Amino acid sequence: MATATKDYRNHIGGAWVAGSAGSYGIVNPATEQVIAEAPEASVADADAAAAAAKAALPGWKRTPPEERANLLQKLADAVRAREDELLPLIMAETGATLKVGSALQVPQALNRLETYARMATMDISIPVQPSVTPTTPLAAGGLIG
Repeated sequence: MATATKDYRNHIGGAWVAGSAGSYGIVNPATEQVIAEAPEASVADADAAAAAAKAALPGWKRTPPEERANLLQKLADAVRAREDELLPLIMAETGATLKVGSALQVPQALNRLETYARMATMDISIPVQPSVTPTTPLAAGGLIG
C-alpha cells in the first residue's frame, strides 16, 4: 500500500523554499518505502542560506545570553512536549527501534539543547577547550554532500 509523502523545504532568510537542485526521497530502511521528499539544495541555495545567516548574526550577537539560554530551553521544552510525535519519525527515517529512539535519539537532542542553554550564560575565557562553546556566536554552518 502506497502512502502519501510529505514535501519538506529549506528555511532560508525567514522563508520556506524548495531546493533549487530538486529533491530526493527519504527511505524508511525497514520498509524501503519513500516516506518523504527532502529538498536538494544547490550551491546557490547554500550561498543564500549563508548570506541570510550572516545578515541575522548581528541581531543574535546583541541578544543577551540569558535570552538566548531561554530560547534554547524553550526549544528543548517543545521537543520534549512532542516526543511522542517525533519517535515514529525518527524510527521511519533511521530504522531505529522504539527503544533506541526513546533511549538515545530524543534524549541526546534534549541533552544537547539543554547543555547549550546552560552554556549560553557561562563566562568562558580564552583559550576555549575543544568541547566548550563560547557564548558569542561565531558563524553559521552548512553541510555539502
